Amino acid sequence: MINSVLKAIKIMNLFSSAETRLSLTEVSNRLKMPKSTAHNLLRTLLSEGYIERVDGDLYALGTAPLSLTQNIRVNVEIRDPAAPLLRQLADASHESVYLTVLDGDYALYIYAVESHFTGR
Repeated sequence: MINSVLKAIKIMNLFSSAETRLSLTEVSNRLKMPKSTAHNLLRTLLSEGYIERVDGDLYALGTAPLSLTQNIRVNVEIRDPAAPLLRQLADASHESVYLTVLDGDYALYIYAVESHFTGR
């Protein structure tokens, strides 16, 4: 395994909906790594769009991971072929339709067609 890759992934996994912004010190402390290492990893992730700088000295997840999600196997192999059928089902039933896949013990939503009908 390549430790620097693991460390970069760990940095990205620190961010959550509860904590969308973190400082260099917070990243360094939480991962118990020297600030210089955290800084170098953050700069590398920043250069590729995986991390962005916000509010001066804070970091947040960037937009690069979003483009990767479009190429995830379940999206390409399951979502894309199913999308027209799900739209037809939503139109015919006047209901919202959701496509999920099992991910361990969880259902992972990979596509949704929201109903245009609000009540009857």
